[in-house]
Amino acid sequence: MCVCKSLTRGAAYLFCAASVFNNSAMTSSEIIEAVMEAAAEATETGTRVITSKSRIRETVDARHIAIKTMYDLGVYVPRISEYMGISERNVHYVLTTFEERLRGNTLMRSNYEAVRNKMRKWIEKNC
Repeated sequence: MCVCKSLTRGAAYLFCAASVFNNSAMTSSEIIEAVMEAAAEATETGTRVITSKSRIRETVDARHIAIKTMYDLGVYVPRISEYMGISERNVHYVLTTFEERLRGNTLMRSNYEAVRNKMRKWIEKNC
């Protein structure tokens, strides 16, 4: 049984992510695909656009949201790098500058919250 509902909001998200990895046959590829679908839906872009080299602000925001969410769910940096087609250094850059980017962008913040909520529901379903 999942203890998602008994933990605080942030802790439930990460605790259940760990239990999804440790207590089921869930693969990192399945988690990555779920994150990409949630990010694409929340930002109204396609999954291929998110992984593209596009520098359009909305696309970059979607890419950063996807990377941060994957990392929060326990996907390792090399795997994120491989899937997104960017260097590990770029993934680390996204992770270290994410909060600063959120502070200056209210639309990105609301999209990030939407992705987190979708993933929280997905985790509870698969926990």
